[in-house]
Amino acid sequence: MSFTLSDLHRVVTLSHPVVHPEGHGGVAVHQTALPDGSGYCRRILWVAPEERRFLTSGPGDTAPAFGDDGTDLWFVRTQDELGQVYRLPWAGGEAVPVGPRWEGASRVLPLPDGRVVVAAKRPVEGARPEPVWPRHYRRWQWHYDGAGFFEEPTRLYLVTAGTTDVLDDSPYDVSNAVLSPDGISVVYTRLADEAAAATERADLFCVNLTGVPHVERLTEGPVAVGSAAPMADGTIWFYGDDRRFGPATVGQLYRRTPDGHVVRELFGEEWAIGNALSSDTHVPVGPGGPRVAGGFVYGLATWHGTTKIWCRPAAGGGTPEVVDAPDPVVYELGAHEDALLYVSASLEGLDAIHFRSGAGHDIRLTDDNDWAGDTLTATEEIAVTASDGLTIPAYVTGRVSGAHRAAILFVHGGPHGAYGLTPRFDAQVMAQDYTVIQVNPRGSMGYGQAFQDAVRGDWGGADMADLVAVVDQLVAAGDIDGERLYVTGGSYGGFMTSWIVGHTNRFKAASAVVPVTNLVSFYGTSDIGWWFAPGEVGPDLWEDPQRLWKQSPLAYAPNIRTPTQVMAGEDDQRCPIEQAEQLYVALKRFGVDTEFLRYPGSHGFGALSKPTLRQDRLRRLLEWFRTHP
Repeated sequence: MSFTLSDLHRVVTLSHPVVHPEGHGGVAVHQTALPDGSGYCRRILWVAPEERRFLTSGPGDTAPAFGDDGTDLWFVRTQDELGQVYRLPWAGGEAVPVGPRWEGASRVLPLPDGRVVVAAKRPVEGARPEPVWPRHYRRWQWHYDGAGFFEEPTRLYLVTAGTTDVLDDSPYDVSNAVLSPDGISVVYTRLADEAAAATERADLFCVNLTGVPHVERLTEGPVAVGSAAPMADGTIWFYGDDRRFGPATVGQLYRRTPDGHVVRELFGEEWAIGNALSSDTHVPVGPGGPRVAGGFVYGLATWHGTTKIWCRPAAGGGTPEVVDAPDPVVYELGAHEDALLYVSASLEGLDAIHFRSGAGHDIRLTDDNDWAGDTLTATEEIAVTASDGLTIPAYVTGRVSGAHRAAILFVHGGPHGAYGLTPRFDAQVMAQDYTVIQVNPRGSMGYGQAFQDAVRGDWGGADMADLVAVVDQLVAAGDIDGERLYVTGGSYGGFMTSWIVGHTNRFKAASAVVPVTNLVSFYGTSDIGWWFAPGEVGPDLWEDPQRLWKQSPLAYAPNIRTPTQVMAGEDDQRCPIEQAEQLYVALKRFGVDTEFLRYPGSHGFGALSKPTLRQDRLRRLLEWFRTHP
């Protein structure tokens, strides 16, 4: 069996797990498609070994957080694009709105004295304010994919009875806010100034909430700081990278000591920080980063197509150890004292919540996605040896030995993304009629720094050879038909799709989704930053523009003969739609069979947008392939 487009309404995404302070269970965000496919219903779900129930009715409830003593559950309810913080008494009763409505509310941090810190763009009284024209910028960042053009930064606000005060009036977005164990300060990351903004190198900050709140800068580079976890003694654990390998740098684990020294801690040699696996059945909405609980630091790491829970003593020293989990992929993790609550999946099943307390065994608390176990098409993990001896992993869905099936080469984004031991909805739908080939070519995450860096300066070189090597091996085995090959991918996968058809005619048809096609015009127009293309491909635009052009699929458009479908999101700020427009015009210019599909939405419209659009995109992609046998 295999997934059908209608099965998208059966998929349940579970995210943002939070352990109750008493350690006997926790909450998570439960997401399903609305019946009409216009969006999603998100509710707060309580799960424990002996109980499961919905605490809220939705449809836009996210960002759950417990007060320190667990007597209240706080969350954000979004309606009409504005968020409202609610407090739900744990002993029973109705949820009560607290403070104003918010634009862009993303996190709630309840304080022990009943006040609450909210991370949001701005409070809104009455109707949402109209944009001020002209948009006026003197800063590096002026647009963000999924959020649009910059108007107000995400700030920290302290909400008390009848008042709302800004805690940090910096013009830069606050991220990764977390409350200190004593509840008197908030640790977070943001850019310090325009020099840091030029390469988006964030630092660690802290705002003390006793007396008159005051902000303290805790780091001053050179490490770009990510998510953090403070301890009671003033130690702060955090993720970061030193940018030694530009955008291909593997993140590391750091510790800031109480006296201000930053120490890089030992980490797994081939581990990538956090969950780096590509998925369209799980969208993390909870805070990432390390967790300090019960004298240990916990976190996630991607390794060879899996995502592991790791832990190490919070006092520092030693090496991290893997915490066994029943599923190979752990998406998100919550921790408190000796209790863990996490969301995981495998090639045999979609999202499920597991609970572990003390030295006990993991208990599976949800069965929402059990239907998928009998419906998933089998995926096989294989490995191919590249011409230079490098081992290239791949995941093949719908492989039938000797069947000579038509096949789709499905290229992931990044280039520093990764496939793994977890299913994708789109690949499962494709597998109804095709063998789907998902490769982790050099550049993918979870195989060490050398592997991840091997694509820099060589987009379309050895990485394309890796992809072709996997296809060739499956053709040689007689499992797929070498005369019925198709290729697709989004973002960097769209780059590679466009690049492939400019360098070979062996594929019957292609679909380039939100592609990068012109690295010259990509420079400075993408929200990813001007530094990305030079950091990945080579020189700066003004040093060697020909180098960027030669690495652009558009340069080889005169060679394309493969029927090529082009898809893009009209609000895409990551790979702006002009990239797709240029490819489409070039295809028309050179007489190639093509069509251009412009969808509403941002970069992730194909996997993250409303269900009707996701279904339509997949239907049209498969129809394009079917009409080019």
